[in-house]
Amino acid sequence: SGELNLRFANTVGLVWEEVLLASGGFRRTLVAASVGGINFGQSVHVEESPSHPDRYKLHGVYPNPFNPMTIIRYELPRAASVSLNIYDLRGREIAKLIDSYMAPGYHRTVWDGRTNAGRENPSGVYIARLVTPEYTKSIKMVLLK
Repeated sequence: SGELNLRFANTVGLVWEEVLLASGGFRRTLVAASVGGINFGQSVHVEESPSHPDRYKLHGVYPNPFNPMTIIRYELPRAASVSLNIYDLRGREIAKLIDSYMAPGYHRTVWDGRTNAGRENPSGVYIARLVTPEYTKSIKMVLLK
Protein backbone atom coordinates (compact mmCIF):
# COMPACT_ATOMS: atom_id res chain seq x y z
CA SER A 1 0.00 0.00 0.00
CA GLY A 2 2.84 2.42 0.86
CA GLU A 3 4.55 1.71 -2.46
CA LEU A 4 1.30 2.34 -4.35
CA ASN A 5 0.79 5.71 -2.56
CA LEU A 6 4.35 6.77 -3.35
CA ARG A 7 3.97 5.80 -7.00
CA PHE A 8 0.68 7.79 -7.23
CA ALA A 9 2.24 10.86 -5.54
CA ASN A 10 5.12 10.82 -8.01
CA THR A 11 2.70 10.91 -10.95
CA VAL A 12 0.59 13.87 -9.68
CA GLY A 13 1.77 17.41 -10.33
CA LEU A 14 0.49 20.96 -10.41
CA VAL A 15 1.21 23.41 -13.21
CA TRP A 16 1.54 27.06 -12.00
CA GLU A 17 1.91 30.35 -13.81
CA GLU A 18 3.20 33.41 -11.86
CA VAL A 19 2.70 37.07 -12.75
CA LEU A 20 4.46 39.88 -10.84
CA LEU A 21 2.00 42.64 -9.87
CA ALA A 22 2.74 46.39 -9.83
CA SER A 23 2.12 46.37 -6.05
CA GLY A 24 5.17 44.14 -5.58
CA GLY A 25 3.04 41.09 -4.89
CA PHE A 26 2.34 38.36 -7.37
CA ARG A 27 -0.56 36.36 -8.73
CA ARG A 28 -0.27 32.63 -9.06
CA THR A 29 -2.59 30.80 -11.41
CA LEU A 30 -3.14 27.09 -11.03
CA VAL A 31 -3.29 26.15 -14.68
CA ALA A 32 -3.91 22.45 -14.27
CA ALA A 33 -3.34 19.36 -12.25
CA SER A 34 -1.27 16.79 -14.07
CA VAL A 35 -1.96 13.14 -13.33
CA GLY A 36 0.17 10.66 -15.21
CA GLY A 37 0.98 13.31 -17.83
CA ILE A 38 -2.68 14.26 -18.45
CA ASN A 39 -3.75 17.80 -17.42
CA PHE A 40 -7.09 18.30 -15.63
CA GLY A 41 -8.95 21.23 -14.09
CA GLN A 42 -9.67 24.91 -14.49
CA SER A 43 -7.49 27.93 -13.76
CA VAL A 44 -7.59 29.22 -10.19
CA HIS A 45 -6.09 32.63 -9.27
CA VAL A 46 -4.32 33.22 -5.97
CA GLU A 47 -3.06 36.77 -5.26
CA GLU A 48 -0.50 37.36 -2.56
CA SER A 49 0.44 40.66 -0.93
CA PRO A 50 4.03 41.84 -0.96
CA SER A 51 6.00 41.01 2.17
CA HIS A 52 6.17 44.72 2.97
CA PRO A 53 4.56 47.89 1.56
CA ASP A 54 6.22 50.16 -0.99
CA ARG A 55 5.55 53.44 0.90
CA TYR A 56 4.91 54.88 4.34
CA LYS A 57 1.27 55.24 5.32
CA LEU A 58 -0.73 56.04 8.43
CA HIS A 59 -4.30 54.79 8.04
CA GLY A 60 -7.33 56.22 9.80
CA VAL A 61 -8.17 54.61 13.13
CA TYR A 62 -10.88 52.01 13.51
CA PRO A 63 -13.36 52.41 15.00
CA ASN A 64 -13.65 56.17 15.01
CA PRO A 65 -15.34 57.45 17.16
CA PHE A 66 -14.26 54.83 19.68
CA ASN A 67 -14.85 53.64 23.23
CA PRO A 68 -12.94 52.15 24.95
CA MET A 69 -10.20 51.39 22.36
CA THR A 70 -9.21 51.93 18.74
CA ILE A 71 -6.76 50.34 16.31
CA ILE A 72 -4.13 52.48 14.60
CA ARG A 73 -2.72 50.87 11.44
CA TYR A 74 0.41 51.98 9.59
CA GLU A 75 2.87 50.75 6.97
CA LEU A 76 6.65 50.95 6.82
CA PRO A 77 8.43 50.19 3.52
CA ARG A 78 11.78 49.75 5.30
CA ALA A 79 13.10 49.45 8.83
CA ALA A 80 13.02 52.78 10.62
CA SER A 81 13.02 54.57 13.93
CA VAL A 82 9.31 55.10 14.70
CA SER A 83 7.38 57.13 17.21
CA LEU A 84 3.62 57.04 17.53
CA ASN A 85 2.18 59.45 20.06
CA ILE A 86 -1.27 60.69 21.04
CA TYR A 87 -1.87 64.42 21.62
CA ASP A 88 -4.80 66.48 22.84
CA LEU A 89 -5.99 69.51 20.86
CA ARG A 90 -3.71 71.81 22.87
CA GLY A 91 -0.70 69.84 21.58
CA ARG A 92 0.12 68.14 24.87
CA GLU A 93 1.41 64.58 24.62
CA ILE A 94 -1.17 62.27 26.21
CA ALA A 95 0.35 58.86 25.43
CA LYS A 96 3.52 57.48 23.87
CA LEU A 97 2.52 54.27 22.11
CA ILE A 98 5.72 53.51 20.18
CA ASP A 99 9.26 54.80 20.39
CA SER A 100 11.52 52.18 18.83
CA TYR A 101 13.26 50.90 15.73
CA MET A 102 10.81 48.77 13.74
CA ALA A 103 10.98 46.28 10.89
CA PRO A 104 9.31 47.02 7.56
CA GLY A 105 5.77 45.77 7.10
CA TYR A 106 2.15 46.23 8.04
CA HIS A 107 1.71 47.20 11.69
CA ARG A 108 -1.10 47.99 14.08
CA THR A 109 -1.26 49.37 17.59
CA VAL A 110 -4.18 49.58 19.97
CA TRP A 111 -4.84 52.69 22.05
CA ASP A 112 -7.15 52.21 25.02
CA GLY A 113 -7.83 55.91 25.60
CA ARG A 114 -5.46 56.09 28.60
CA THR A 115 -2.49 58.31 29.39
CA ASN A 116 1.05 57.00 29.91
CA ALA A 117 0.25 56.99 33.65
CA GLY A 118 -2.82 54.80 33.06
CA ARG A 119 -5.47 57.47 33.67
CA GLU A 120 -8.57 57.49 31.46
CA ASN A 121 -8.94 60.49 29.17
CA PRO A 122 -12.25 62.34 28.89
CA SER A 123 -14.35 62.32 25.73
CA GLY A 124 -12.88 64.52 23.06
CA VAL A 125 -10.82 64.84 19.90
CA TYR A 126 -7.27 63.48 19.96
CA ILE A 127 -4.46 63.39 17.41
CA ALA A 128 -2.34 60.34 16.60
CA ARG A 129 1.03 61.32 15.08
CA LEU A 130 3.39 58.88 13.36
CA VAL A 131 6.98 60.10 12.87
CA THR A 132 9.87 58.41 11.05
CA PRO A 133 13.02 60.02 9.61
CA GLU A 134 11.32 60.15 6.18
CA TYR A 135 7.62 60.52 7.00
CA THR A 136 5.32 62.36 9.39
CA LYS A 137 1.54 62.24 9.45
CA SER A 138 -1.20 63.06 11.95
CA ILE A 139 -4.77 61.84 12.06
CA LYS A 140 -7.77 62.87 14.12
CA MET A 141 -9.77 60.50 16.31
CA VAL A 142 -12.73 60.92 18.65
CA LEU A 143 -13.05 59.28 22.08
CA LEU A 144 -16.73 59.07 23.17
CA LYS A 145 -17.71 57.93 26.65
